Amino acid sequence: MGKRVSKGETQATAKRVEAAGDAGEGGPEWTTTSLHIRREHLTLLRRAAAVLGDRVDRAKGARASVSQVIAELIERHRAELET
Repeated sequence: MGKRVSKGETQATAKRVEAAGDAGEGGPEWTTTSLHIRREHLTLLRRAAAVLGDRVDRAKGARASVSQVIAELIERHRAELET
């Protein structure tokens, strides 16, 4: 992944995702999907999620999240993806 994400960046990304995806009173609109990716890519995503999860306050029940890693990658590269 290259650059490591700090807790502050994680919170900032979550706020941007929430603001961008706000669907009214119910909050952001979510969907569940299935991705077909290479095993090595999934392994890398899981490692990144574990590193990110280690930085999150475990006392609050936080855990590693591949979905969060993907969301942060999308937000980091949003301008490129939207063109």
